[in-house]
Amino acid sequence: MIIKNKLFEFLENIYPTNLAEEWDKIGLLVDNRKSAYNKILLTIDVTYDVIQFAQNIEADLIISHHPLDIEFATDSSSKIHNKLMDKKIDLYVIHTNGDKAPEGVNESLAKVLELVEIRKFKSSDLGRIGRFKKPMSITELIKFLEDKLPKHLGAIQVSGDLNKEILKVGVCSGSGGALVEMAMEDNLDVFITSDLKHHKALENFIESGPILISISHWASEYIWLPSLRNQIVKFLIDYEVSNEVQLYEKSTDPWTLSLGSSL
Repeated sequence: MIIKNKLFEFLENIYPTNLAEEWDKIGLLVDNRKSAYNKILLTIDVTYDVIQFAQNIEADLIISHHPLDIEFATDSSSKIHNKLMDKKIDLYVIHTNGDKAPEGVNESLAKVLELVEIRKFKSSDLGRIGRFKKPMSITELIKFLEDKLPKHLGAIQVSGDLNKEILKVGVCSGSGGALVEMAMEDNLDVFITSDLKHHKALENFIESGPILISISHWASEYIWLPSLRNQIVKFLIDYEVSNEVQLYEKSTDPWTLSLGSSL
């Protein structure tokens, strides 16, 4: 078994809580007053299927990227919270502190896309900037993304000059609309993120900003989970603890069908 406090101390050393946005809800959000854990399940979202899977493998701790709304503003979050309490499964969340951390979500996305000279944005540590080793066309980049990202049914959308050669790249896992202006300031060829709103994309298009590529929110963040698993497994080895850490590999992307034109 792994001592609860030692595990959380280890995680908070890599993903400091003071990195989180002020509005964020991180850390131990569902606490069944356990002192130790047997098995850990890693996931991006917590759904009923995730909880059932945790039960099936006898995991007593879920570590997720996305938090529940612990104020119970939605009926769904309240039900999921109660389900976790009923099944005696704790929930620990690494969210925006994971996005910003040097070994976190955005760093993982940049490395999966094989970027070099990786650095932060000038005005934000939520995303990462780098460049490809050699220029790509949009068609090549889309195929590259399809190959590198986990399989899902969400769409890949592109806004911008489809004939532009791409070298300098910005990424922001999850909803990165707030960084579009920063992508313009950093003179990027392309900015890859998720959940872009119409008016934000249109303004960038009108102002001839970087090409915008919107990918699956879930897929852009899932690529971090294998890295997180490796970090925890290494910690468990150091403490000479035999403990299972498993990924929830099934997509929790809510989009189940995408139709439209392709390049």
